[in-house]
Amino acid sequence: MSATELTSFGESFVGRVKQHLPSGFTIKDVTVLSTGLALIPNSKQENQGLKPLGCPECLGIKSEQDSEGYPTIGGKRLLSYEEANISSAPMSPELVANLWLCPNCRLPVYSLLPQFDLSAL
Repeated sequence: MSATELTSFGESFVGRVKQHLPSGFTIKDVTVLSTGLALIPNSKQENQGLKPLGCPECLGIKSEQDSEGYPTIGGKRLLSYEEANISSAPMSPELVANLWLCPNCRLPVYSLLPQFDLSAL
């Protein structure tokens, strides 16, 4: 994938992809899906799978709150676990209540997950 192909999603997205590349990876390692979801290999070795970085709507974008208190990114309301209709193994209610997903690529917005201090346990 070249930076030229990424530009179809805007120069801002190209810059954010470059900022979020792990050490040792270049823009040539990035695969972009039609939704704009940027993927990078799990490792530099062959056939190790891909992991998502994010899409033009969520990668490197700070979350905010709308007037009703719902989290948003770029003015678009994030999806709750229930709204995303994800069918997977049951999750704890604490995680489900705090899990918000990008409305485009449905990646979790990790910055909104509570940070628990488990050192006292």
